[in-house]
Amino acid sequence: MEAAQTMVRDNGILTIGENASFGTFIKIVSSKSITIKNNLLASLECLFFDTDFHFMINTINHEFRNNCKLVIGENCWIGNRTSILKGTILPDHCIVGSNSLCNKDYKSIVKENSVIQGSPAKLIKENISSINSKSAENKLNRIFWNSIGEKTSILFEDLNT
Repeated sequence: MEAAQTMVRDNGILTIGENASFGTFIKIVSSKSITIKNNLLASLECLFFDTDFHFMINTINHEFRNNCKLVIGENCWIGNRTSILKGTILPDHCIVGSNSLCNKDYKSIVKENSVIQGSPAKLIKENISSINSKSAENKLNRIFWNSIGEKTSILFEDLNT
Protein backbone atom coordinates (compact mmCIF):
# COMPACT_ATOMS: atom_id res chain seq x y z
CA MET A 1 0.00 0.00 0.00
CA GLU A 2 1.49 3.34 -1.05
CA ALA A 3 0.65 6.52 0.82
CA ALA A 4 -1.96 4.86 3.01
CA GLN A 5 -2.90 6.51 6.27
CA THR A 6 -4.38 4.59 9.17
CA MET A 7 -5.21 5.96 12.59
CA VAL A 8 -6.67 3.94 15.43
CA ARG A 9 -7.61 6.24 18.28
CA ASP A 10 -7.42 5.33 21.98
CA ASN A 11 -10.53 3.14 22.17
CA GLY A 12 -10.71 2.33 18.47
CA ILE A 13 -10.51 -1.17 17.00
CA LEU A 14 -9.43 -1.97 13.45
CA THR A 15 -9.88 -5.55 12.25
CA ILE A 16 -8.87 -6.51 8.72
CA GLY A 17 -9.57 -10.02 7.43
CA GLU A 18 -7.47 -12.14 5.13
CA ASN A 19 -6.70 -11.25 1.52
CA ALA A 20 -7.73 -7.57 1.80
CA SER A 21 -6.36 -5.42 -0.99
CA PHE A 22 -6.25 -1.62 -0.83
CA GLY A 23 -5.42 0.83 -3.60
CA THR A 24 -3.16 3.82 -3.09
CA PHE A 25 -3.96 6.92 -1.04
CA ILE A 26 -6.57 5.33 1.22
CA LYS A 27 -7.39 6.64 4.69
CA ILE A 28 -8.73 4.59 7.60
CA VAL A 29 -9.65 6.21 10.93
CA SER A 30 -11.15 4.16 13.75
CA SER A 31 -12.45 5.76 16.93
CA LYS A 32 -14.86 2.94 17.74
CA SER A 33 -14.74 -0.15 15.51
CA ILE A 34 -13.98 -0.86 11.86
CA THR A 35 -14.28 -4.47 10.73
CA ILE A 36 -13.22 -5.39 7.21
CA LYS A 37 -13.95 -9.03 6.50
CA ASN A 38 -12.08 -11.35 4.11
CA ASN A 39 -11.36 -10.65 0.44
CA LEU A 40 -11.95 -6.91 0.28
CA LEU A 41 -10.89 -5.16 -2.91
CA ALA A 42 -10.77 -1.38 -2.37
CA SER A 43 -9.63 0.88 -5.15
CA LEU A 44 -7.60 4.07 -4.81
CA GLU A 45 -8.44 7.08 -2.65
CA CYS A 46 -11.11 5.35 -0.54
CA LEU A 47 -11.98 6.64 2.94
CA PHE A 48 -13.09 4.46 5.88
CA PHE A 49 -14.17 6.59 8.89
CA ASP A 50 -16.21 5.47 11.91
CA THR A 51 -16.24 8.98 13.35
CA ASP A 52 -17.26 12.57 12.55
CA PHE A 53 -14.04 13.81 14.23
CA HIS A 54 -16.20 16.10 16.39
CA PHE A 55 -19.36 15.84 18.48
CA MET A 56 -22.81 16.63 17.17
CA ILE A 57 -25.97 16.94 19.25
CA ASN A 58 -29.52 16.06 18.30
CA THR A 59 -31.45 19.25 19.08
CA ILE A 60 -34.67 17.35 19.85
CA ASN A 61 -33.55 14.59 22.23
CA HIS A 62 -30.16 16.11 23.14
CA GLU A 63 -28.26 12.89 22.43
CA PHE A 64 -24.65 12.93 21.29
CA ARG A 65 -23.66 10.63 18.46
CA ASN A 66 -20.10 10.70 17.25
CA ASN A 67 -18.76 7.22 16.65
CA CYS A 68 -20.56 4.21 15.18
CA LYS A 69 -19.20 0.87 14.06
CA LEU A 70 -18.41 0.28 10.42
CA VAL A 71 -18.54 -3.24 8.89
CA ILE A 72 -17.52 -4.32 5.40
CA GLY A 73 -18.82 -7.80 4.50
CA GLU A 74 -16.96 -10.68 2.84
CA ASN A 75 -15.87 -10.38 -0.81
CA CYS A 76 -16.78 -6.72 -1.24
CA TRP A 77 -15.43 -4.50 -3.99
CA ILE A 78 -15.21 -0.76 -3.35
CA GLY A 79 -14.77 1.60 -6.31
CA ASN A 80 -12.27 4.46 -6.30
CA ARG A 81 -12.86 7.65 -4.32
CA THR A 82 -15.63 6.10 -2.25
CA SER A 83 -16.28 7.28 1.31
CA ILE A 84 -17.44 4.62 3.77
CA LEU A 85 -18.67 6.52 6.84
CA LYS A 86 -19.74 5.69 10.39
CA GLY A 87 -22.71 3.38 10.74
CA THR A 88 -22.13 1.75 7.35
CA ILE A 89 -22.69 -2.00 7.19
CA LEU A 90 -22.18 -3.61 3.79
CA PRO A 91 -23.55 -7.08 3.05
CA ASP A 92 -21.31 -9.84 1.71
CA HIS A 93 -20.51 -9.75 -2.01
CA CYS A 94 -21.47 -6.08 -2.34
CA ILE A 95 -20.02 -3.89 -5.09
CA VAL A 96 -19.87 -0.15 -4.38
CA GLY A 97 -19.53 2.07 -7.46
CA SER A 98 -16.88 4.77 -7.74
CA ASN A 99 -17.36 8.14 -6.02
CA SER A 100 -20.06 6.80 -3.71
CA LEU A 101 -20.89 7.82 -0.16
CA CYS A 102 -21.98 4.97 2.13
CA ASN A 103 -23.58 6.07 5.41
CA LYS A 104 -26.13 3.48 6.62
CA ASP A 105 -26.83 -0.16 7.32
CA TYR A 106 -27.13 -1.47 3.75
CA LYS A 107 -27.29 -5.05 4.98
CA SER A 108 -30.83 -4.37 6.22
CA ILE A 109 -32.02 -2.94 2.86
CA VAL A 110 -29.82 -4.58 0.18
CA LYS A 111 -29.30 -8.28 -0.55
CA GLU A 112 -25.92 -9.95 -1.02
CA ASN A 113 -24.57 -9.79 -4.59
CA SER A 114 -25.83 -6.26 -5.18
CA VAL A 115 -24.36 -3.09 -6.66
CA ILE A 116 -24.87 0.19 -4.82
CA GLN A 117 -23.71 3.61 -5.97
CA GLY A 118 -24.34 7.30 -5.49
CA SER A 119 -24.27 9.96 -2.80
CA PRO A 120 -25.73 8.59 -0.65
CA ALA A 121 -25.37 5.12 -2.16
CA LYS A 122 -28.55 3.35 -3.24
CA LEU A 123 -29.35 0.05 -4.90
CA ILE A 124 -28.43 -0.03 -8.60
CA LYS A 125 -28.59 -3.74 -9.46
CA GLU A 126 -29.09 -7.11 -7.78
CA ASN A 127 -27.69 -10.59 -8.52
CA ILE A 128 -24.26 -9.27 -9.55
CA SER A 129 -20.95 -10.59 -8.22
CA SER A 130 -17.31 -9.82 -8.85
CA ILE A 131 -15.01 -12.58 -10.12
CA ASN A 132 -12.68 -13.62 -7.30
CA SER A 133 -10.62 -16.09 -9.32
CA LYS A 134 -7.46 -14.89 -11.07
CA SER A 135 -7.52 -17.82 -13.52
CA ALA A 136 -11.16 -17.12 -14.45
CA GLU A 137 -10.41 -13.42 -14.81
CA ASN A 138 -7.40 -14.13 -17.06
CA LYS A 139 -9.51 -16.42 -19.24
CA LEU A 140 -12.24 -13.76 -19.52
CA ASN A 141 -9.64 -11.15 -20.50
CA ARG A 142 -8.36 -13.39 -23.31
CA ILE A 143 -11.88 -14.11 -24.57
CA PHE A 144 -13.17 -10.53 -24.50
CA TRP A 145 -10.02 -8.74 -25.66
CA ASN A 146 -9.76 -11.07 -28.64
CA SER A 147 -13.33 -10.32 -29.66
CA ILE A 148 -13.49 -6.52 -29.42
CA GLY A 149 -16.45 -5.21 -31.41
CA GLU A 150 -18.22 -8.57 -31.40
CA LYS A 151 -21.08 -9.50 -29.13
CA THR A 152 -19.59 -12.08 -26.78
CA SER A 153 -21.09 -13.98 -23.88
CA ILE A 154 -19.87 -16.90 -21.83
CA LEU A 155 -21.37 -18.93 -19.01
CA PHE A 156 -19.55 -19.05 -15.69
CA GLU A 157 -19.48 -22.86 -15.87
CA ASP A 158 -17.49 -22.62 -19.14
CA LEU A 159 -14.62 -20.86 -17.34
CA ASN A 160 -13.75 -24.04 -15.47
CA THR A 161 -13.28 -26.14 -18.61
